[in-house]
Amino acid sequence: SAHPLDDFKFEFDNFCNAKLSEFDDLDNIRNRELTLAGIVTEVKHSLTKNGKPFGFLTIQDYTDSYRFALFGKDYENFRKYCYENYPLLIKGKVQPRPFNDQELEFKIKTMTLLSQVREDLVKSILFTIPYEIVNPEFVSNLKENIFDKDGKTLIKFKVIDKEEKTAVDFMSRSKGIYITDKLVSYLNKNSEIQYSIN
Repeated sequence: SAHPLDDFKFEFDNFCNAKLSEFDDLDNIRNRELTLAGIVTEVKHSLTKNGKPFGFLTIQDYTDSYRFALFGKDYENFRKYCYENYPLLIKGKVQPRPFNDQELEFKIKTMTLLSQVREDLVKSILFTIPYEIVNPEFVSNLKENIFDKDGKTLIKFKVIDKEEKTAVDFMSRSKGIYITDKLVSYLNKNSEIQYSIN
């Protein structure tokens, strides 16, 4: 059966550099800037003895699950994401705890809904295309899939001729795109077209 994260393969492939299974040993990922993605499976809100709110957020990816603690400003900033079944992209760093440098914690810096990543975080996309596959039919198919939906993402093209060892760069200055599932599927099926973002 399909996993809830299957719809976000593009986001995993292009933004994530960590899996939750790595959190079994924080010492191994100490001082690394990490980006991970997962589904919220459990949320708990509570109060400290001093009456200050805090929470726990359990995230699950394809490999494992992990419970993050949110206190103080972090709880204020991120509680809007504390809902079960929310798909999230989380950035942070493993570092010593503020009042006990013998213990490590994953300090969350940002959270983003996975459904917003393409619109909010993908600033530009570069398509690298071999010269020998460019013909009218290819250009027509490419236009149909790339310009499926208008958006803010800047489009760049690099057409390369490996034999002549030359390349020509193009940029669409007048029109931006939104990276749709249709475009992602098209790129997955046409491996000769390489792409990179930002």
